Amino acid sequence: MADFLFDEIIKVLKIDSQVVYDKVSRINAESEDGDSILELDVHTELYPMLPGEKYRMVISRTLNVDGSAVAGYFPEGKQKSLADKFEYVMHGLLYKMSEVKEKDGWRR
Repeated sequence: MADFLFDEIIKVLKIDSQVVYDKVSRINAESEDGDSILELDVHTELYPMLPGEKYRMVISRTLNVDGSAVAGYFPEGKQKSLADKFEYVMHGLLYKMSEVKEKDGWRR
Protein backbone atom coordinates (compact mmCIF):
# COMPACT_ATOMS: atom_id res chain seq x y z
CA MET A 1 0.00 0.00 0.00
CA ALA A 2 1.23 3.49 -0.82
CA ASP A 3 2.38 5.64 2.09
CA PHE A 4 0.54 8.94 2.33
CA LEU A 5 2.44 12.17 2.89
CA PHE A 6 -0.73 13.76 4.28
CA ASP A 7 -3.93 12.01 5.37
CA GLU A 8 -6.27 14.22 7.36
CA ILE A 9 -9.88 15.23 7.78
CA ILE A 10 -10.15 18.88 6.79
CA LYS A 11 -12.91 21.39 7.48
CA VAL A 12 -13.60 24.03 4.83
CA LEU A 13 -13.50 27.48 6.41
CA LYS A 14 -14.00 29.73 3.40
CA ILE A 15 -14.61 29.46 -0.35
CA ASP A 16 -13.53 32.17 -2.79
CA SER A 17 -14.98 31.77 -6.28
CA GLN A 18 -13.28 34.93 -7.58
CA VAL A 19 -10.09 33.21 -8.74
CA VAL A 20 -8.44 33.27 -12.15
CA TYR A 21 -10.06 30.17 -13.68
CA ASP A 22 -13.74 29.57 -14.51
CA LYS A 23 -15.45 26.84 -12.50
CA VAL A 24 -12.61 26.80 -9.95
CA SER A 25 -12.84 28.05 -6.37
CA ARG A 26 -10.09 28.56 -3.84
CA ILE A 27 -10.89 26.93 -0.52
CA ASN A 28 -9.33 27.69 2.83
CA ALA A 29 -9.45 24.73 5.18
CA GLU A 30 -7.97 23.48 8.43
CA SER A 31 -7.22 19.97 9.64
CA GLU A 32 -9.34 18.68 12.52
CA ASP A 33 -6.40 18.80 14.92
CA GLY A 34 -5.59 22.37 13.83
CA ASP A 35 -2.02 21.47 12.83
CA SER A 36 -2.49 22.22 9.13
CA ILE A 37 -4.00 25.15 7.26
CA LEU A 38 -4.65 24.66 3.55
CA GLU A 39 -5.34 26.84 0.56
CA LEU A 40 -6.42 24.75 -2.41
CA ASP A 41 -7.95 25.37 -5.84
CA VAL A 42 -10.83 22.96 -6.53
CA HIS A 43 -13.00 22.47 -9.63
CA THR A 44 -16.17 23.14 -7.65
CA GLU A 45 -18.48 22.60 -10.59
CA LEU A 46 -17.37 18.94 -10.63
CA TYR A 47 -16.95 18.63 -6.87
CA PRO A 48 -18.97 21.22 -4.92
CA MET A 49 -17.64 21.99 -1.44
CA LEU A 50 -19.36 23.94 1.32
CA PRO A 51 -17.99 25.99 4.23
CA GLY A 52 -18.27 24.05 7.48
CA GLU A 53 -18.25 20.67 5.72
CA LYS A 54 -15.53 18.08 6.42
CA TYR A 55 -13.63 16.12 3.80
CA ARG A 56 -10.79 13.61 3.79
CA MET A 57 -7.67 14.90 2.05
CA VAL A 58 -4.75 12.69 1.08
CA ILE A 59 -1.44 13.60 -0.54
CA SER A 60 0.54 10.75 -2.04
CA ARG A 61 3.65 10.48 -4.21
CA THR A 62 1.84 8.13 -6.61
CA LEU A 63 -1.59 6.88 -7.60
CA ASN A 64 -0.34 3.27 -7.70
CA VAL A 65 -1.76 1.18 -4.86
CA ASP A 66 1.59 -0.56 -4.25
CA GLY A 67 3.42 2.77 -3.90
CA SER A 68 5.49 2.37 -7.06
CA ALA A 69 6.05 5.29 -9.41
CA VAL A 70 3.58 5.81 -12.26
CA ALA A 71 5.28 4.36 -15.35
CA GLY A 72 2.89 5.52 -18.05
CA TYR A 73 -0.68 6.16 -19.08
CA PHE A 74 -3.32 3.60 -18.13
CA PRO A 75 -6.84 4.01 -19.52
CA GLU A 76 -9.58 4.39 -16.90
CA GLY A 77 -10.70 1.08 -15.43
CA LYS A 78 -7.72 -0.91 -16.72
CA GLN A 79 -5.61 -0.81 -13.55
CA LYS A 80 -6.42 -0.41 -9.86
CA SER A 81 -5.43 2.98 -8.52
CA LEU A 82 -5.67 5.03 -5.33
CA ALA A 83 -8.00 7.27 -7.34
CA ASP A 84 -10.60 4.45 -7.25
CA LYS A 85 -11.07 5.11 -3.51
CA PHE A 86 -11.99 8.79 -3.81
CA GLU A 87 -14.70 10.95 -5.39
CA TYR A 88 -12.37 13.77 -6.48
CA VAL A 89 -8.70 13.42 -7.41
CA MET A 90 -6.11 15.96 -8.50
CA HIS A 91 -2.87 14.62 -9.92
CA GLY A 92 0.17 16.78 -10.43
CA LEU A 93 2.64 18.95 -8.58
CA LEU A 94 2.33 20.92 -5.38
CA TYR A 95 3.23 24.47 -6.32
CA LYS A 96 3.76 25.87 -2.87
CA MET A 97 4.12 24.28 0.52
CA SER A 98 5.34 26.03 3.63
CA GLU A 99 5.99 25.20 7.23
CA VAL A 100 5.84 27.83 9.93
CA LYS A 101 7.24 27.13 13.36
CA GLU A 102 5.21 28.46 16.27
CA LYS A 103 6.08 28.50 19.96
CA ASP A 104 4.21 25.28 20.70
CA GLY A 105 5.32 23.34 17.60
CA TRP A 106 5.02 23.24 13.83
CA ARG A 107 2.18 24.71 11.83
CA ARG A 108 1.93 23.79 8.17
